[in-house]
Amino acid sequence: MRRRQEAGAFRVDVPAGWVLASLTWLVVAAADGVRLGRLAARDVERLLALTVLDGLRRRGAEQAPEAG
Repeated sequence: MRRRQEAGAFRVDVPAGWVLASLTWLVVAAADGVRLGRLAARDVERLLALTVLDGLRRRGAEQAPEAG
């Protein structure tokens, strides 16, 4: 998270700890949604990626290179 922030790919106004806690609970919510039949398992990865990346991506940083 911090490397992507330092590279300019992710927002710097959102603390890394908050992002990790939020991501954890999004994964829990996704698993619960599948268990309860509210989400299709095949859609979870895409939905998580869209939700997290759209929320973290720095405005104007369309597609940042992968961190290595």
